[in-house]
Amino acid sequence: MFPNLSSIISFKTFRAEGKEWRRFGKILFLVVGGSLLVLAAVLEFITLRVGQTMPYDEAARQQMKSPALLWNEGDSYQAGFKLIRMGQVRPDVVVMGQSRMSQFRSAMFHPYSFYNFSKIAWTFSVYSELWRQMPVDYRPKVVLFSLDFFNLNPRYLAGYANAMPQPPKSAWMEHLAAWRDTYNLLYMHPDLIWAGRHDPEGQPSIGLEASYRGDGVRLDGSETQPLLALNTAGRNPDLINTVQWDHPPIYYGDTVSSEEMTKFETFIALVHAKGAIPIAVQMPLYGPVMRTIEQDPHYGILKDFRDRIASGYFDRQGVIVFDYSRLPPYSDDYRYFIDAFHPTEAVCAAAVLKMSSDPRVKAALPALDTVSLQRKLDEDRNANQHVYLYHNEF
Repeated sequence: MFPNLSSIISFKTFRAEGKEWRRFGKILFLVVGGSLLVLAAVLEFITLRVGQTMPYDEAARQQMKSPALLWNEGDSYQAGFKLIRMGQVRPDVVVMGQSRMSQFRSAMFHPYSFYNFSKIAWTFSVYSELWRQMPVDYRPKVVLFSLDFFNLNPRYLAGYANAMPQPPKSAWMEHLAAWRDTYNLLYMHPDLIWAGRHDPEGQPSIGLEASYRGDGVRLDGSETQPLLALNTAGRNPDLINTVQWDHPPIYYGDTVSSEEMTKFETFIALVHAKGAIPIAVQMPLYGPVMRTIEQDPHYGILKDFRDRIASGYFDRQGVIVFDYSRLPPYSDDYRYFIDAFHPTEAVCAAAVLKMSSDPRVKAALPALDTVSLQRKLDEDRNANQHVYLYHNEF
């Protein structure tokens, strides 16, 4: 037998105390509701102050008016912003790929217009999806994109299987996402409440990440480094000991993914359809790291990749390919690396200069100002830092 409910609960007592319970409920509602309103007001104040909720097109217009301005509302929003900028610039030369391509600068390609559309694509299905979103009448001269052996590893690709550009959300969803991002950062860094539309060094900025960390997207699409990263960038002679073998991005592997190569061919067909010349480059890794990979039998994928270049596979696809995984003297000098995998602006400039000596690149970009490139690299040899070469020169 179940006990009688009335023997457990005294409804007379409950009714007698009802007013007290209602008063308690009102107080609880006011405390919780008031706290949430205060939190919402603080989050709205910060997001407006740093420009986190500013529409991409307005942020892009402001950056065009103020070339030194950095934009960074967060990595997940970069594709939307950079697509707006691509529509504005419609560059002769566009750079695509992973973060290893983010240090190519517009000044390296004078007199041609340029935009760095990198750090928003990891697999060739993403490359193709982004390419399909370009303006219909856009006709670039050259598409320079990354082609690293490790990006063709099935194990690497598995981690980016769903990494497609996200479609724009509704205005309310975007606003709530901005509140969420602000709350997460404010929780860890309460001093963010004083952040404004400038980075910690006073440079104008839009977005949380640019305002707090000091890194963001420049006018030409290239990216600055977080201020904390600059404390070690180009200053660690022991870079090889920072590398974890058989971890991203350099997983062990024997052969490149045949499925990814099919997607690669689809992307190349899209590029050719716009009349552009595709140029693929494998940028340098830090020399001691590259030599270790070359000597390790677990990295048979590197040999498979290079065999495809030697066999003419990429030539048959109409792609100009440069394997600059070794680019002396830069690749053996730790001062020219942000970390073991990310070369600095000077290395990118040296790569452009070397590419320009190839007759096929000369034909594609006959007016390229190689004299200025060489002069800039000569000046860099006597500089006290090698992370940035052009700063706010565009």
